[in-house]
Amino acid sequence: MKRAAFFILAITLLASLALPAPVQAQTSVKQTWTSIIYYYNPGEKTEITVTYFSTITGLQAGQSTPIDVDTHGSGEIYIGETNVPDGFKGSAVLMADTEIQAIYEQSPSADPNYSRMLYSAFSQDQGASTIYIPAVVNDPKGFISQVGIQNVMNTATSLTLRFYDAKGIQIGSDVVTSDINTNYSYIFQANAVFLQGTAEQFVLPKISSLVITANADGARVVAAVEDLHNVGRRAYAFEGISDPSSIFFMPLVKCSYNHGSQKTSFELQNVSGETNTVTFTGYTENNTSTSTTPKKTSTSSYKITLAPYGRATVSACSIRSSSRKSFSAIIEGQQQIAVVAKNTGSDGVSTAYTGQIQGATEVSLPYLVWSANTTKGYQATISVMNTSATAASNVKVTFYRNDGVNIEYKLPTLGPYSKRTFNIGTAKAYRPTDKTFRGAAVVESDGTAALLVHVYMERKVSGVKGTTYLAEDYIGVPTP
Repeated sequence: MKRAAFFILAITLLASLALPAPVQAQTSVKQTWTSIIYYYNPGEKTEITVTYFSTITGLQAGQSTPIDVDTHGSGEIYIGETNVPDGFKGSAVLMADTEIQAIYEQSPSADPNYSRMLYSAFSQDQGASTIYIPAVVNDPKGFISQVGIQNVMNTATSLTLRFYDAKGIQIGSDVVTSDINTNYSYIFQANAVFLQGTAEQFVLPKISSLVITANADGARVVAAVEDLHNVGRRAYAFEGISDPSSIFFMPLVKCSYNHGSQKTSFELQNVSGETNTVTFTGYTENNTSTSTTPKKTSTSSYKITLAPYGRATVSACSIRSSSRKSFSAIIEGQQQIAVVAKNTGSDGVSTAYTGQIQGATEVSLPYLVWSANTTKGYQATISVMNTSATAASNVKVTFYRNDGVNIEYKLPTLGPYSKRTFNIGTAKAYRPTDKTFRGAAVVESDGTAALLVHVYMERKVSGVKGTTYLAEDYIGVPTP
């Protein structure tokens, strides 16, 4: 039987970034990070192992003990408990006899009152010869990006990195790396981009877009981005985009909504060499109509124009009638684009997710937690968006607790392009003895509509100046 491989970038496990100037003591870029892989098995019982590959030594850096996982079983693998040396930075490959879903989390080792970062593991099919990153940030007074790029094919390849400003003008010349072997990764910091194996540095502005090209014939790579706060406790992560499109669905969008007056901004990248008009349309939350006419937040849509290869940051509040609302959105370009959504609040919330080009009839959520006491643990909130032009009338959520108990929860009808948000408490999926949940879930339609699912987790923080909430999020994984 052919084993399935899933690729994971563990890109920020060193103690700190190389910053150009002194920074405040309380800063995400000065933290030592640890990593956890959360897994869920939607198929037959299987055995999984994780193998690690170091960018520092260029050698395999350890392997987890084989783990048996039952159907609908889930769990976590702590990288520090799998014979991986301290200070590891690199990539990992999860192997199984069936298609496992996995989420990668990175959290501070010593102080829990810093943002965690989440992003999805990649299957080999998600690799591409070209990857797009709409926003690489290099701001000493804000965020610093780290980008990890992993080779997922059985051939070594060099990479070409090409950065662009908002007007689509290339910044400097191409950055070309040396060869990256199979399963290994190339990792760089936006404030210190070096040609691999040399001392030549490439200086980036505060924000730019990036096009990554794998140079070998048939080569494929995947990428993830981590943005670490240089002056505070915030951090977030998102996946690079291997499949640009003229349409992106955004399942959770906010404008001055909830605590911290949370706002979503869209990072846009025009991957076309032509001028590109991009349209933003919001759709009303909790629309239960079965009409094929979508219920919009406004009768008019917001539009901007991007220069060839240009980029822009657009506030979701630019969409009319969106103030103090949570909603879903569709972003459409005349030409192909790449989109990432970032959500921030004044109270410490800072998350990001990659826009999606389509939904699925069944979506796995590999990592869900719930704690009745939000100062001691995270609470997961789930947003389900109907990406179809017809109503989704029979949406079912099945929660698989780690204690072996399964709970079903049915959603009301979802109108075209609308979304509904609920939580584990609303679904009463938690253990009744202590009102906690740890496990996974599957969201299913009856096959007539395709769904997107966004998972948002937050907890309260006390005793930290300027920070009262921390949050993390990810997009659910289509079930094979």
